Amino acid sequence: SLSLSFILFSVNLSLAVQLLEHERGVEILVKNLELCHGEKNRRARGALCQVIMHACQDTQVAQLFCEAGGLDSLFRVLHSLPEPAREISMATTCITTVLNYNPSMMYWVAGKLLVAHITQDGFYVRVQYKPPRSPDDQHDVPPFPTLKELCEVEKGKFKTVVYAWPVKPEPEKAPTPPPPDVPEPVKERAGSKQGKAGKKSRKAEREAVKEEVQDIKTPEPEVEPAWTPPPDHELYGMIEDVKKTIMKSTQYPSANLKLRELARYVCKRMGGSYTEVDLRHGKLLHLDHVTELKAKLGSDGVPLGRIVVGTFIHRAILFKVLADRLYLPCTLHRGAGYTAWNTYPCIDSSCSEYVVDLMYKPGALMYVGSAEAQSYMRFHA
Repeated sequence: SLSLSFILFSVNLSLAVQLLEHERGVEILVKNLELCHGEKNRRARGALCQVIMHACQDTQVAQLFCEAGGLDSLFRVLHSLPEPAREISMATTCITTVLNYNPSMMYWVAGKLLVAHITQDGFYVRVQYKPPRSPDDQHDVPPFPTLKELCEVEKGKFKTVVYAWPVKPEPEKAPTPPPPDVPEPVKERAGSKQGKAGKKSRKAEREAVKEEVQDIKTPEPEVEPAWTPPPDHELYGMIEDVKKTIMKSTQYPSANLKLRELARYVCKRMGGSYTEVDLRHGKLLHLDHVTELKAKLGSDGVPLGRIVVGTFIHRAILFKVLADRLYLPCTLHRGAGYTAWNTYPCIDSSCSEYVVDLMYKPGALMYVGSAEAQSYMRFHA
């Protein structure tokens, strides 16, 4: 019923949150949320939003909630309210909370990730998707597809999807040595005492095996393991590499120096630096490279670490993923086409933040308001 979540919230909030950790509980909540349009069910809507905000602070629950269509329901509830009531509505706060704990959805809807939006394993980006102009105008936002849907649908439907799924490669197993030569046992004659004793012992063994089989219970049906994307061993190696060479190195004592070196690392891994002339004449062959990867994988989903020729957006995503693993403050913004960029907050008071150059002069920091930074952010890759 509509009051189910309200009762749970009033009696025991932790119980309501535990129910949401299961797929069935999320489905029930989304169905109840669909009945909360308009001003009538304000108390029930407030209770539902409280439960959602607490439960979705778990990244997995937030992902499950979005997959069940919960965020779409929240937007419909929000737009069913009068214009003056939207800003103070619990639905607005609830939407912000869900997005904050689901970086993939946040980038899908808002086109940016702030410093507080930490990417986790499983973060993914649909490369050529353009978000709405205003975060409040969500009518044109298509349903949020899961990574499984993006990777398993017919190739070409979603164009390119880049995901981060670092997995440690398994060590190669040493070849098993051949068994040693064991001489065959001498068979006893049927009439000998040892032969008769052997027959009795074998008969006793067979009886014992029968009793053990009867005692064995029927095995439980096997549970199908959860779906995971193809592993990204290359990205795992990059994360371990930057931890050793940048994070733990005494050559880069400050966050500023670490970030500059990380920018140079990303540029090197993605094909090196370019000039604007090179880019405008199509000398960056990232489209051909990514197309080959998709054809080889048979999917639109491409592991981030497998890309070795990348343009603005590929480099910006890799930079954000690695910076989050190194606890370096970094944002991620989407531009037009394949354009994307990262910013780094200024330590001094001369500006608000820098744009990090990953293409032309890797490691250079440009003031956001400068002409150089504006040219970098507006380049149509």
